[in-house]
Amino acid sequence: MARAPLFFRQAVVLLGLHGILALACRAELPSLPAPPSAPANSVVLPASAAHKATGDSWLVQTRWPNTQSRHLHGAASIRFDLAALQLTPGHYRLGLIARTGTRHGEPNAQIAAYTWRALPTDSQPSTAPAPFQPLDGDGFHAVLESGEPDSWGNWYGTLQSSRLVLLRGDEHIEIFNRDNHGGVIALWIQSADGINSAEIELRVDAPLHAFTHGVRPTIHLRARLPAGLPALEAVLVIDTLDLLTDQSASSRTPLRLRPGATHTATLTPDLKPGVFRIRAQLAPTAPSTPAHENPSSAQLTVAVSPARLASDLPDDWPLGAHVSPEVPPLPGFKWYRYFAQWPDIHRAPDRFDWSRFDTVFTAVQQAGGRLLVASDGSPTWTSSRGKAGMHWSAHATAYPPDDWSALRDYLIAMLTRYTDARGTLAALEHCNEANTPDRWLGDTADMLAQARVFEAAAKSAPHPVKTIALAVSAGDHRDYVRRHVEAGVLAHADAVSAHFYEELMSPQLATPINNLPRHVAMLSDPMRADDIDRPMINTESGITFAPRVNGRPPTQAQLNALSSTDPRHNTREPWLVGPHWRPVSERRAASTYVSGFTQLLALGVRQSFVFSQADFLIDGAPSLPWVALGRLGDALHGVDHRHVHPLAANYPGGEEKDGSPKALAYLFGRPDGRQVIIAWGFLSDTSVGRSKHWQPWLEPRPLRIRSTITSGVLSDLYGRTSSAIRPDAEGFLELTCGEEPVFIHVTR
Repeated sequence: MARAPLFFRQAVVLLGLHGILALACRAELPSLPAPPSAPANSVVLPASAAHKATGDSWLVQTRWPNTQSRHLHGAASIRFDLAALQLTPGHYRLGLIARTGTRHGEPNAQIAAYTWRALPTDSQPSTAPAPFQPLDGDGFHAVLESGEPDSWGNWYGTLQSSRLVLLRGDEHIEIFNRDNHGGVIALWIQSADGINSAEIELRVDAPLHAFTHGVRPTIHLRARLPAGLPALEAVLVIDTLDLLTDQSASSRTPLRLRPGATHTATLTPDLKPGVFRIRAQLAPTAPSTPAHENPSSAQLTVAVSPARLASDLPDDWPLGAHVSPEVPPLPGFKWYRYFAQWPDIHRAPDRFDWSRFDTVFTAVQQAGGRLLVASDGSPTWTSSRGKAGMHWSAHATAYPPDDWSALRDYLIAMLTRYTDARGTLAALEHCNEANTPDRWLGDTADMLAQARVFEAAAKSAPHPVKTIALAVSAGDHRDYVRRHVEAGVLAHADAVSAHFYEELMSPQLATPINNLPRHVAMLSDPMRADDIDRPMINTESGITFAPRVNGRPPTQAQLNALSSTDPRHNTREPWLVGPHWRPVSERRAASTYVSGFTQLLALGVRQSFVFSQADFLIDGAPSLPWVALGRLGDALHGVDHRHVHPLAANYPGGEEKDGSPKALAYLFGRPDGRQVIIAWGFLSDTSVGRSKHWQPWLEPRPLRIRSTITSGVLSDLYGRTSSAIRPDAEGFLELTCGEEPVFIHVTR
């Protein structure tokens, strides 16, 4: 599967109990923070006290002195014997200090893999498996113990069971890891003491916690006091944190629970587009009482966006995203690109493994979307030249097959299997990034032969299927494109594609080395020279952004300040810290997806696909880039987005030279239909030949746009504000706008 280029990968880690950001590789960690801790008044069993129950597990030494972790390799479980603790029979909270993330940028992705149950030593029934949730507060948040940027990572944090457990004290506690690589440093147990005695649950019905166009956010709350505990009087505190503004709102409600009683409530907060963390927790009734370190609580993250369901979008919708068995088709997109790797599916002649493909096809079909299938490499059994390249796949080689009928058989088997009346599987893309030797070692004649096989297979399909050629990687590959266009490859394809990574953050044609307009011209110029007209598609885009700090996204100003103080920072290469690019904030990534995709539409690129859709899902909900793209889709809905006119826009008083703000504005739509203006700014810099991700954040400032419209409604990127707007006497629309795009819906 294609990856963002190495120069686009960020090294951002969370260090210290306060989540201090630092830029580092594993060998260059400036210091290792203390490990997460157990709550006060807990008893603790270390990893060395556990023994293997099922699957594979073993002890490993962490980088913390005298601290071991019990590694759980894939599906496995371990058991702790509570007898040594000499617990008094009663109700208890329990939790783990455990590996919460296995990737450098995902501190909490492993938590969902853990469950636990209590196993009595006699004939008493065991408890049902229960999940864990992260424990909030200083000393509990995930800490990066070690890792590699854009790769693996060892995050450890404090977890707590979502429910109490009634213990006699002689049970075993079994910890399960469902998949991936788990790790347990310790099991902790704490007596129920009033404020931590209730079981609280927050739940939403919206898939992926994503509230879409026309759906009002609804959150279901449940609080239960187990039987056998004293009656509880407390205050239920609901905190709503707006991750866009870092502002929170709270409500406080008296809560009285009898033993065995359950309190339910439905919350319908008025949430604007954005990402919000909802937290419910108990507090003492007396304000003077010290805060409990571990109160009963629950939290979840929700995203709100006017994104529409795929089934409600037209087939020519310009926004697409990648999908996989692990990442479902998110709303807001019509087309979904899936890497159905030929080498992984077609293991031998006439032998196929469609299990993962079946999952994806069904998900896209049920969502009402369209599927574009990509692949790279050939099965090793198809080439007598053996294994080469494709180091990430043992079954693949970069050599083309000796006999093209092997590819033909695979494509026909695929198109025969995935046929439905709706035409869900609607496009096939030639070898992904064949301009890279790791994926393709054929010549131009081989590429032409491959194009003919794809064309013939598509024409034999029971329903219409398009083919897409080239799939060129990010960077300057003009000679490669020109050579294949001149060879006639596009005569056997319905569209041509390229991938945009760094280019999304390089809007200026004058930017040396690489920029977005030049990358589009890499496709359009050779076609124009050969009098060929094929739709251009951006089938891969990605902007990796810095992980959240204790659940909050750091700002670009914070990230830039930390970068500038790093001893490896070189002012002559401001886009780097050591060997890695300076990090991008979540908010900058969101605004750049919108501005980049908008500019691509204006340059004639029909569709753009988000590659790193997994980055869109954080803590169980989509992140700000998904929200922002939903807003872009809402602005373009019902607008003829192929009808685009650039508008003159400038910042008054700006010198429009390096270091000064420049603006771009485009009018979408026909005069007799719906129209929208999309505008944004950036800091000009033609002296640095790289993406603008490292620059200061451009705050909103006065902007003038020349336009012939007579009235409109101006709204910000997240729909938080809106106001009527009219041109002045000279025909200029005057507004404030910065790096985040704004929308002007034309009313007359």
